[in-house]
Formats: sequence, structure tokens, C-alpha cells
Amino acid sequence: MAKGKGKGKEKKGKKKAEIDPNALTEVDKTFYELQIADLNRKLARLRTLTQELEDKNEELKQSNEKLDEDRSDIIIYLKRMLQEKIDEIKELEERVTALQESMQNTTEDFEEKIAEMEQEYKQMHEQLTSEIKLLEGKLNSLEEFRTQRDDLLKKFENQENEMEAQEKRHKRELYEIERKFIISKDQLKKDMEAEVITTFHSNASIKKRDITIKQQIIERLTDDHKFMSDLLDRYRRYQKEVFNSRNDIKAINDKNKQLEYKNKILEQNLHHIRCERTATQADLIYTKEENGRLNAILIEAVSCIKDALTVRTESEESLRSAKRENFLNSLFALLSKAKDEKIRRPSLDTIDSMEATYTRGDLGFIPKPVELRSKIPTKRHMDSQTGISFDEYLMYVETTQSRKSYSVEGEEQSIPDSHIVVHEGKPSVLFFDESEIVEEESEASNKIDIFGVEEEEDQPSGVVTPLEASPSEAPTVEGESPGAQSEGDNPESP
Repeated sequence: MAKGKGKGKEKKGKKKAEIDPNALTEVDKTFYELQIADLNRKLARLRTLTQELEDKNEELKQSNEKLDEDRSDIIIYLKRMLQEKIDEIKELEERVTALQESMQNTTEDFEEKIAEMEQEYKQMHEQLTSEIKLLEGKLNSLEEFRTQRDDLLKKFENQENEMEAQEKRHKRELYEIERKFIISKDQLKKDMEAEVITTFHSNASIKKRDITIKQQIIERLTDDHKFMSDLLDRYRRYQKEVFNSRNDIKAINDKNKQLEYKNKILEQNLHHIRCERTATQADLIYTKEENGRLNAILIEAVSCIKDALTVRTESEESLRSAKRENFLNSLFALLSKAKDEKIRRPSLDTIDSMEATYTRGDLGFIPKPVELRSKIPTKRHMDSQTGISFDEYLMYVETTQSRKSYSVEGEEQSIPDSHIVVHEGKPSVLFFDESEIVEEESEASNKIDIFGVEEEEDQPSGVVTPLEASPSEAPTVEGESPGAQSEGDNPESP
């Protein structure tokens, strides 16, 4: 009996070992291992992707900082040029206002004098008419006529006395003048006689000196001719330099317009880079959130696998089957969650475009509008706009600055920065009216022509101005005074 019972128990244990539902098969193990390896590969790939995105973000940050520095340098340079141009315009406007004020003051003075003379004439006319009326009224009666006659006789006598005294005074003054004239005439006669005597004795020395003086006069005339020819050449050279400088100014103005347009393109490219940076930041946020979601799923999967491994240690079959069922349900829910649940990628439609840094009215030439807000086109339109590179722009600035130095009579003289007319002082404005800029440039050129071009047209070429050929610069003969020079230049002088 005991043997039969033992055999029955062994058969039952074998059946249970064969029908154990909680035991994992080799297929399930390999499936789970493949899933874990796949998830590990995805995790490694995502980590490398995040590292690449971080490196790319750092490179974009460095390039953005470099672009900001270059742009700030360009803006500072353009602002400095603008301030110099504004100072020159203010100086010219002050000169114009001073001339207008002086003309207005002179006209006002003359008008006041005319008004005063008219007032005096009116007063005199009224006074004379009143006196005539009084005299006509007094002539109506004899007594008044007699009294008036007596008064007139008294006045006549007084005037005669005054005339006699004045005549005596004039005779006395005339006598004094004649006496002084005779004395000075005698003195001059004596001086001339003494000078004739001295010249008679020193005639030989004078002849010798005459030859030397003639040679000195010839040398002085040649020096004067050379000096005047040098002044004429200098004046013509200055005229040529002015003409060249005006051509340079015109070229610089044209180049300034091109640079403004290129600055607009640079700002738009900067906005393009910023849009790309925000897009990469959005992608980075998305990848971080996706990594976090995958990490959470992996943690849950690891915990489920640990629970599945602990199922084998359970002795009761019902508990193992329940745990296995819970494990399968949780694993199914986890995988379905990983498949269905997706993080929403952030949209780029809500990103605003960069507004204009400068608006109309910042320069002060036109009134400032109430509000001006414009948007730059999106990045899909940026590739169609091209321009020179920043290195070419720097080379152009260096060449224009080095070309402004010139030499006068062998000495290097550089034009000061205040005399260089450059219209690059205007900061780059993304949205502006080009017709207003053309009108402002034409007005500025007209102001410059008032003081420069009209004077050159009125003055013929080759004429030396009095300032250039001042008499103080003319060479003088040693041992002679300026009066002696003028006498030597005059052929009619004795």
C-alpha cells in the first residue's frame, strides 16, 4: 500500500511539473531580452542625439554672440559717422543763421534810419507850417508886426555879431595855418638842400648801390613770380582735390545705401538664425521630455521584470498565477502606453518675428510717428536675399579711410574726421521711406553748393585769392623797409 501511494504521489508531481503555467519559457526570456536590448539601444541613440543637439546649441550660441558683437561694432561706427555729419550740418546752419541775422540787422538799422529821417522831416514840416501860420496871423495886426520886426532885427543883429566873430576866428585860424605851412615849407626846403648836398657827395656810392638794388629787385621779382606760380598750382591742386572729394562723397553716399540694404539683410539673417535657434531649443525640449518618458517606462519595465522574477520563488500555484497575470497585464499596459502616449512637439507658429530696431524719426530729420511696428519675412524668404560678406565690408572701410590722406608741398597732411563728409552715420532701419532719404540728401547737397560751388563758378580758374597771395608772405630785400620796396617797384619813383 505504501509503495502504491508513493508511486501515485510521484506521478502527480510529474504532472504538476509538466503543466506549471507560471514558469517562463525560453521564447519569453529571449523576447524580453531582445526588448531590453532594443530599449537600451534606443536609449543610447537618444543620449547621443541629445549630446549632438547640445553641442550644436553651444556652437549656435557662440556664432550668435559673435554676430551680436560684429553688429554692435558696425552700429557704433555708423553712429559716430552720423554724429560727425550732424555736427557739420549744425555748423553750416549756424553760419547761415548768422548771415541772415546780420543782413536782417542791417536792414532793420537802415529802416530805422529812414523812419527817423521821415519823422524829422515831418516834424520840421509841421514846425515850419506852424511857424508860417503864426507869422501869417501876426501879420494881420501892426503891433504884432512891429514886435515881430523888432524881434527879427534883434535876431539879425545877433546873427551879424556871430558872423563877425566867426569870420575873425576863421581869419585867425587861416593865419595860423598859413604860418605853419610857410614854416614847414622852409624846413622842407632846408632838408632838401641838405639832402641834395649829401646826395651830391655820395653819388658814386649810390651808383654802386643802384646796381646791387637792381639785382635784388630782379631776384625779388623772380621769387615773387615763383611764389605766385606755386600759389596758382596749389590753388588748382586744391580745386582738383575738392572735385575728387566730392566724387568720393557721392560714391560714399551710394555705398552707404548699399550698406544700409546689406545691413537689413544681415539683420534678417540674424532673425533667421534666432528662429533656427528657437526651433533647435524646441527640439531639445522635446527630446528631453521623450527621454524622461522613456526612462520612466524603462523603470516600470525593470520593476515588472523584478516582480516576474520573484514569481518563481512563490510556492502556491494560485498566488503565482495571479502574480503572473498581474505581470502580463502591467506589461501589456506599459507597452501600450509607450506606443500610444506621445509627447506633443512644440509649434513654431507662435514665435514672433524681430521688430525693427530703429524707427522713423529717431534721427530727428522727420517727425516721429506715433507707432511703427513691422515684421520681418519668415526664413523661407531669406535665401533669396544676398549681399557681400562681413570681411569684404571691413576691407572696404579700411580702404576708404586710408584713401583720405593727401600731401601738400611734400608734407603729409591728413584730412580731419570732421571734414570727411560721410552719410554712413544713419543707423540701419529695416522699414523706411527711400524717397525721404533722397530728398534729405538733395537738400544737404544744395546747402553745400551754396558755400562751395557758387564761389568756384564766380571765381575764374587760375586767379589767386588775396588770402593766398598775402603781402606778408612776399620776400623782402635785406636792408630795405617796406616803403623802399614799394618805391623800387614803382618805375616812376625818383
